[in-house]
Amino acid sequence: MSLPPQLTRNQIKHLGSLRLKKYRHNHRQFLAEGETLAEEIVQSASGALRYVVCTPGFWENRTPAWRASLTDRVYCCDEATIASISSLDTPTDVLALLDMPAEETVQQSGAEAVVESELANSVPSTAGSATNAI
Repeated sequence: MSLPPQLTRNQIKHLGSLRLKKYRHNHRQFLAEGETLAEEIVQSASGALRYVVCTPGFWENRTPAWRASLTDRVYCCDEATIASISSLDTPTDVLALLDMPAEETVQQSGAEAVVESELANSVPSTAGSATNAI
């Protein structure tokens, strides 16, 4: 079993820059950190997944099916490199780089949430009106 390729210096810089909001929005990408989250993303076959970054130990402990599902979308690096990229105090052994949803989708879902919130606030409460009448 061979290990995936190592991250390049430019990839490490790019991933590290995503800790800042302005770079996440400029690149329309974000990092998902943690074993459970990475497992769910890979199992869902998310189209937003760019690639996974993990330690050699994490890679070797995965099932052959899991490794096969990532073929050319996985890189390895040591714990110190992951710690330099991670925004967590206690970094995990795996990170997933994902693309953000399209701008239109985000704006639509945000607008729908505002409309639903306004509707909930504008519906008169029957309990309140009965109390005011007494």
